[in-house]
Amino acid sequence: MLSFILALAAAATPAGDTSFAIVVGNNQSPVLGRRSLQYADDDAVKYAEVFRASLAPENLRLLTTADEDTARLFPETLTKAVKPAREILKQSFQEMVTAIRQGKQAGHHTRAWFIFAGHGDVDRGRGFIELADGAFTGDDLVAALKEVDADEMHVILDSCNSYFVLAPRKPGGRHFATPADAALELSQRLPKVGVLLSTSAEAEVYEWSAF
Repeated sequence: MLSFILALAAAATPAGDTSFAIVVGNNQSPVLGRRSLQYADDDAVKYAEVFRASLAPENLRLLTTADEDTARLFPETLTKAVKPAREILKQSFQEMVTAIRQGKQAGHHTRAWFIFAGHGDVDRGRGFIELADGAFTGDDLVAALKEVDADEMHVILDSCNSYFVLAPRKPGGRHFATPADAALELSQRLPKVGVLLSTSAEAEVYEWSAF
């Protein structure tokens, strides 16, 4: 993952491009009532620090509520962090849409990023991620992504059952996707979006303090 982040930093915004990133980290679980995570806020802040090196400040949105340890470690990056709430995320996507549109009008190549770390699950076959005030469903996310007319769109989801956020489970029980299944379903729903998911089927994801 470290090598991936370093590559991301190098490629995020070449000269003459317009890039916009929304980074969300939420430790809490208001919907599922699960034990709070320890590192989702840290992951979000570290991604934001990568983007700070290459994006214009107005083109980066960090949505997280840091715990005491994270706040002590990353005070500067957290000065502009806002609550990871549904309406704030929707507003951030609208700001992304506007920034990308303006970049294209200026003749720039445009890139957009959405990154989430936190809890997620499946409800009646449809995946969702948990924000501080409730669920943000796969339908919510797909609708938001479809509004972003970027030349490149990149999505990273680090949560349990993240595959189903962008590829709803079909009727008939559990669904275990092959890489070909995943690529086909995601390309059909979001043909301009590249996706990195923490699961390729119905699966849980765990934190490990050793990392």
